[in-house]
Amino acid sequence: MRHPKTPVSTNDPNVEEIRAIRAELSAQFGDDIGRLGEHLRQIEEQYRDRIVLAGKRTGRTPRRAASGKRA
Repeated sequence: MRHPKTPVSTNDPNVEEIRAIRAELSAQFGDDIGRLGEHLRQIEEQYRDRIVLAGKRTGRTPRRAASGKRA
């Protein structure tokens, strides 16, 4: 089993971009997941009016799946 911080080689530029952003965020908060979580909670509070909670209805009609049944 490989170490979690050892990235698997890929040729996908999107994956590489995501990994670079993840590394920047990790470094920004001193590799401390607690500090990152606190930062995210502060942003969540700042934009509370934009957050949609799971299971909360938006008043929109549900989309239909390819089978014609409601998703």
